[in-house]
Formats: sequence, structure tokens, C-alpha cells
Amino acid sequence: MAGDLALSLLPYGGVYIAGGIASKLEEYFLTSGKFIHGFTNKPTNAKSLCVKIPVYYIKSTDIGLDGAKILAKRLASNI
Repeated sequence: MAGDLALSLLPYGGVYIAGGIASKLEEYFLTSGKFIHGFTNKPTNAKSLCVKIPVYYIKSTDIGLDGAKILAKRLASNI
């Protein structure tokens, strides 16, 4: 599904895998190779696009909260 969505959006800056659920599935994303295989296992033309999209795994489980804190500080400084 992630590969199909990436083909729709063509995020050449990368796909970022993050969050609490992702941290519990670290082996699936990093070690087994199953995620990358599924991400790139497409017909020839589509596969050539998928392999150009970098995939990043973020280990921090609080990345969403960290982003919200940064945004809150920026908004508070503009008041």
C-alpha cells in the first residue's frame, strides 16, 4: 500500500516511517526486507519509479509530539 501511495504522490524527497506502531515493527521495516520488497514489487515501469524514492525509518516514537512542540514555540513567539 505504501508503494502504491508513493506512486500516486511521487515523493522524491522520501517516505518517512515513524510513530509508536512503526517502532514495534522495527524488524519488519529494517531487518527482514519485507517492507522494501513490498514497496518496490511493482510492474517494471512502476518499479523503476519506486526504487528512486528513498525510505526513512525514524526510531523516535515521539516525533509527532516533537514537531507539535516546535510549532507551538514558533506560534507563541509570533504572538
